[in-house]
Amino acid sequence: MAEWGLTSAKAAQVSTLETRAAKVVSPERTPDQQARWRSEALTIGIDPADLALVMADHQVPSFDADETIALFDRLTSSSGLTEAHSTFDHRDVLRRLIDELPAAVPVGVIESLASQYLKRPEVVAVGWEERTGTSFSTVELMDLEQDLVWLIGEGVGAGRAVASPSALASAFDARPTVSPEQAHVVTEMCSSGHSVDVLVAAAGTGKTFSLDAAREAWQRSSYRVIGCALAASAAHELEAGSGIPSSTIAKLTLDLERDRQRLDRRTVLVIDEAGMVGTRTLGPLLQAAVASGAKVVLVGDPKQLPEIKTGGVLASLERRHPILTLSENRRQRDTVERDALDQLRSGDVERAMRSLREHGDVVTAPNAEAVRDGMVGDWLRHRNDGRTALMMARRNADVDDLNRRARRVVAAAGGAGAASR
Repeated sequence: MAEWGLTSAKAAQVSTLETRAAKVVSPERTPDQQARWRSEALTIGIDPADLALVMADHQVPSFDADETIALFDRLTSSSGLTEAHSTFDHRDVLRRLIDELPAAVPVGVIESLASQYLKRPEVVAVGWEERTGTSFSTVELMDLEQDLVWLIGEGVGAGRAVASPSALASAFDARPTVSPEQAHVVTEMCSSGHSVDVLVAAAGTGKTFSLDAAREAWQRSSYRVIGCALAASAAHELEAGSGIPSSTIAKLTLDLERDRQRLDRRTVLVIDEAGMVGTRTLGPLLQAAVASGAKVVLVGDPKQLPEIKTGGVLASLERRHPILTLSENRRQRDTVERDALDQLRSGDVERAMRSLREHGDVVTAPNAEAVRDGMVGDWLRHRNDGRTALMMARRNADVDDLNRRARRVVAAAGGAGAASR
């Protein structure tokens, strides 16, 4: 453990437990063992009533047909297996059954219930992966996603929020650095008339820059443009980068329900990071917008981040609906970094990390101590060269540790100053 920089008492305990030889325990509880356990438990203050409950021989629960149907209905409901993911596999069913069933249910019964459930008519096989086997979904969720795809398809060429050519020209004149790809996307968004446009934009392709140009073209054509995103941070970034007044989806939905906000034919609604919005969250908002005559722009990247909640609408639309694409990376100038991002986006993590390590963009070390010392050393060199450098970490405890190390090296060098935040 010390080799990895782990020297705490907890680390020593973990190491001891991991290397301790396994004890042979008899599966049968003999009378002598029970008597000894009872005596030891009472000696350390265990309540006699609690002890009797724990040591009692429990009956294996039985299930009648009605109880089994009720259990399966819970698994199929919106708060069941598809609450957080649009698909599930055999292992997911087993885990959920274990959570739902009382203790002492034999493994064989759980396995049998899982097999019964996966054969039910409301469960549909939707794919197969070598690692996890067959994946399933529910008829209810698939119908909901299909309804949304149909709704969006019906709005193709509906004449929604068409900007004037002069407004588009003015927006482009104000942005001389707009690329041909970006200009094409903005022109299509503002001219298609679709009730819903889908913009698939990879990282670094100038998504907010393009939306800023579209916002100006729509506003110059007397349309109101508003935005929303699942997370408040994403909504803030959308507003800061594109000038589109934005809020969270939850707030917008509540405002619509309470008539504090209205959508109409003069409204354009931009939903950012739509690939992270669950179907059951996105559905009512899309339906309300289309019914009101508003135009919706779904922006996201199905390959970048999966939905936090159940949903695969953006991925389905990418396959079945006219989409707009921003693929030219205008943020990363280095070709190695560009290629690595493409590899990460396509799921080839090993190749991307190998390339970044060889290029010097990713630094590894045998343990956390060495990594942090290296970070502080790099930070100090940048500081001594008069350059600005910032160390970042995910957890506050790691940030505090980096700050302490930085203060020590600065003090040792005869200086002072903050290191990270």
